[in-house]
Amino acid sequence: MPSSTQLFTIGFTQKSAEQFFEILIKSGVKTLIDTRLNNVSQLAGFAKKNDLKYFLKQIGGIDYIHITDLAPTKDILDDYKKNKGDWGIYEEKFLKLISERQIEKKVTPELINHGCLLCSQENGIKQLIWLKSGDRYNSLYDRRKTHRKIMAEQPEAQLESKFDSRLGFWVIWVLFGIYAFIFAPPDRPETLTMIQKLIAGEWSSINGYIVAIFNLMGIFPLVYACILASDGRGQKVPAWIFSALSFLVGAFALLPYFALRQPNPSFTGEKSWYVKILDARITAIAATAIAIYFLLYGFNNGNWSDFIQQWQTNRFIHVMSLDFCLLSLLFPWLLSDDMERRGMINDGNVQFFTIIALIPLIGALIYLCLRSPLPSE
Repeated sequence: MPSSTQLFTIGFTQKSAEQFFEILIKSGVKTLIDTRLNNVSQLAGFAKKNDLKYFLKQIGGIDYIHITDLAPTKDILDDYKKNKGDWGIYEEKFLKLISERQIEKKVTPELINHGCLLCSQENGIKQLIWLKSGDRYNSLYDRRKTHRKIMAEQPEAQLESKFDSRLGFWVIWVLFGIYAFIFAPPDRPETLTMIQKLIAGEWSSINGYIVAIFNLMGIFPLVYACILASDGRGQKVPAWIFSALSFLVGAFALLPYFALRQPNPSFTGEKSWYVKILDARITAIAATAIAIYFLLYGFNNGNWSDFIQQWQTNRFIHVMSLDFCLLSLLFPWLLSDDMERRGMINDGNVQFFTIIALIPLIGALIYLCLRSPLPSE
């Protein structure tokens, strides 16, 4: 029995035959494991069962096997796709089904070593490394919402609880609230007047750094809105509510969304008008231009020693600054799913944008300006 098993997954839609077979060959796939419920449809094109089996052998010397037990039942699949069901319910039903089928007795690591699971969903090949752990094997990669993704993860018996990170966000939310209202510096009588001047654009008597942060705290929620517009598709909680509230209270509104959201590395359905606006590159460029203006305004008109003094004595300025820092730290958490929704996952992209995202606000804006558009239905 191999101590390490390589498994891949792939979809054939939105790929030419040339792209499909080159990906398999370059990845070193030895066996293609067809997990489709229906693999003889005319719509499958070059991926029809008998044609695909012939092409795989002739072009790449790759074996083909169709394992129907790896496919969901028609009822389970229709309930999710045609009736737009909940992914969590679909996953639960399918996991129960494959448990009843005792897949582990029929599909061994020896069978699928250097194999590739196939279904119709688009997106490039993703590698999985199954590491031996007793009699179980742990999958490390591929979070796409497809039944091949569930099958790839099935050998992992006990995943780390998905509630760990959610609990962490709730803890941060509570602690931030306690600090902001109990331990932060006290309110000052002139704060309301200062806020009114900031909103009215009467900035001549206000430290430039405070003006900059106040206005950048309007740009940051827009950045999150550009992510949540697609991330919220299919979530149990309406993302737009948290996004809208973040323009008023920043991370206080977004942390509950982080705690309640499900991983969402796919986007299905038509783009609504607001998704199109928030997904447009011109929106990102406009937000970046405004952010650069206020950064320059702050550097040119700010007094650092005065800002530190006000940060230490004024609750509004103190909490607003911490809110900006917290929003900067939270953004990378959404990056992976957004990249995968757009087919941007590869080693170079992940490394580059992970580093870029660490730059407060500007890194997030650079990502929005450079990211690929969402796929069309």
